[in-house]
Amino acid sequence: MLAVALSWALSTQFTKSIWVINSKYFYAPYFMVWFNTNFMMACYPVYLLFAKLFYHSSFTTIHEKALLVYGEANNRLRLYFIRTSLFLMFWLIANYSYSQSLGHISASATSSIMSSNTAMVVIFGWIILNDQFIPFRLISVAAAIIGVTVISLDKEFVGSIFGITLSVLSALSAALYKVLFKKVFGDATIEQVSLFMSGLGLLNASLNSLPMIVLLINGIETFTWFDVPWFSLFGVAFLSLWFNFLINFGIALLHPLVISIGMLFGIPISAAIDIIFRHMTATYYFIIGALLILFSCIIVIVPAELFHCSLKMKVKKDGNQN
Repeated sequence: MLAVALSWALSTQFTKSIWVINSKYFYAPYFMVWFNTNFMMACYPVYLLFAKLFYHSSFTTIHEKALLVYGEANNRLRLYFIRTSLFLMFWLIANYSYSQSLGHISASATSSIMSSNTAMVVIFGWIILNDQFIPFRLISVAAAIIGVTVISLDKEFVGSIFGITLSVLSALSAALYKVLFKKVFGDATIEQVSLFMSGLGLLNASLNSLPMIVLLINGIETFTWFDVPWFSLFGVAFLSLWFNFLINFGIALLHPLVISIGMLFGIPISAAIDIIFRHMTATYYFIIGALLILFSCIIVIVPAELFHCSLKMKVKKDGNQN
């Protein structure tokens, strides 16, 4: 979870720095998302080399297992396009909204609001994954909503309704991505996750190149070749690659909630960077809002078994008294 938090917080701060320092000559959120997503193509080849070197597995065996992520042999190509297109859509909405919001509000405010996707995962888990309904967790949803509302009142870290809206949209899309990934792929193996991510990058490179070029040619996004901060851009791409690999693999092995909780630890890291390096002052609105979102996530962390034990003990105690 610490690796998830660090990679997320640092990629967020790198992106924020790019928009702040060089926005007059380079402000292209869609290009950045397209650029970062292309790096996902490296996941499967890297895993193949890793498995060959350390596990001495044959490429054929690994590949046969990995292909199961797209179903049976006679239907794989169709399932590849259907499944990958669906997740690419949520991927683009989540990442573009997040990247764009960083141009309007602070990195820590964006990450705080984004963390509210934990509560959204709870709701979608009930609806889509048929997770056990625990009424007490409705407090988590309420706390997340109130937390986002309180943060929106802050003028130091936020000051833009448009930026807040983009962050909420990003959180919503990310929550849907996580829950649907678990629904569609279940307990996918590491080779299957690696192949899926490479497939996502490949489809992005082929389908999203045209929209990206259209946005740049028409001046909708600002792009001056000689002023592009390539070092920072590659830094964001590497951190995003690592973060998204952890996200997808974590969802497959564990549960979407566990990964959302890992992102939670990125809030204090981003806040510390904003306060120390960007010389921002933490207002009461931001502190209270962030704490409410943290509280929302803590409620979600509590295992369902604990609620049942508490309820049984209470019922038993009431029965003994009667």
